[in-house]
Amino acid sequence: MRAAHLDDVGHLHTIGGGGRRRRAIWSRIRAWPGIARRRGEGRAVIDGFRFTSRWRADATAAQVWRVLSDAATWPRWWPGVVGATVVRAGDGDHVGERTLLTVRAPTGYRLRFGVELTEVTPGVLARARVVGDLVGSGVWSLRDDGAGVVMETVWQVHPRRRWMRLVAPLAGRWFARAHAAVMASGQRGLRSALAGVHSECR
Repeated sequence: MRAAHLDDVGHLHTIGGGGRRRRAIWSRIRAWPGIARRRGEGRAVIDGFRFTSRWRADATAAQVWRVLSDAATWPRWWPGVVGATVVRAGDGDHVGERTLLTVRAPTGYRLRFGVELTEVTPGVLARARVVGDLVGSGVWSLRDDGAGVVMETVWQVHPRRRWMRLVAPLAGRWFARAHAAVMASGQRGLRSALAGVHSECR
C-alpha cells in the first residue's frame, strides 16, 4: 500500500511501504543500473520511498539554476545539507558530475550518499542516480508559472542502512516529516541565496 499527504510547507509525499568511505560509495554505481531495470521506472521503489517536493521562488529559471547547479555551495545556504563535495566534474552542462552529500535530519541522524547527474537540460531538468545510504534516483524540474519559478524534486529511493529498512514499514510518516523539514529549510535557504544573486545583477 501507499499513502500520500501534503505537509504544512506544500510538499507532497508518497510513501511506498512493504517491507565509508567515498570510494566504497561510488563503487556501487556499477551495480545500480541493473537494480533500476529490474524495479522499473515510474513507480514506487519496493521497500522504499517516493518523495515529491515543490519549491517556489521569485526569480527566473536561469537564476535558480545558477544557484542549484553549484552543488558544492549547498551547505552555505541549505541547513539540512552539512556536506557537499564534488568528487568528479561533469561536462559543460554538469552531466557526469558526481557529488558526495551528507544530509542531517532534524532528529540528528545523518545520511551520506552520492549523486551522479545522468541527464541535464540547463534551466529545465536534471536527472541523477543515487548511491550510498540511499539508492535510487532523483529528478529536478523547473518551470515558469507566470509569478516566478516552480521547482519540483522527486526522490525515488530505498534505504541501505539496516535500521532504516527494519523500521520503514512503521516509520514511513516519520521519515516523510524529516524529509519535509530538510526540504523546507532548503526552500528558505534558496530564497536567501537568490537574494544575493539579485543583488549581483543590479
